Amino acid sequence: MYAFECPAKDGRYNDVFNQAMYNHTTIVMQKILEVYTGFKEITEIIDVGGGTGATVAKIIAIYPQIRGINFDLPHVIKNAAPLPEFGKVVIVESVVPEYTNTGSSLKLSNVMDIDMVMIVINPGGKDRSLKEFEALAKESGFATFELICSAAVYSVLEFQKKV
Repeated sequence: MYAFECPAKDGRYNDVFNQAMYNHTTIVMQKILEVYTGFKEITEIIDVGGGTGATVAKIIAIYPQIRGINFDLPHVIKNAAPLPEFGKVVIVESVVPEYTNTGSSLKLSNVMDIDMVMIVINPGGKDRSLKEFEALAKESGFATFELICSAAVYSVLEFQKKV
């Protein structure tokens, strides 16, 4: 059984897991929102795999014009509204970034450890380089792909739809 399957089978584990994810996301989003300003013109976001809503809550607190939609597994958000047909921003979190030798004080061995944990606990998990994300974006019908900024050990990638 994989880590993201356990919460569906054990209510107590589900509560502890969701609280841990909420706490982690709250810290990460605070750092991201200190440097990323890409939500200024957005009116609607969809957080795919958004857990109990920490990301949407942090974004809306700063950008109240945004209508936030949180989308996750049934055992996480049992009573959530259905995913709408159209959304302007889709958020995918907890992808460990590729690092090069940029003089960052971040220990690459720690990133590797985190990366291995994410791959092991997610069936079919894999690491993607920026070039692979770009190829995936083009293959999926996006017009552009760009690395916008980094906050802590996370990077913000923007994919723009073809219009």
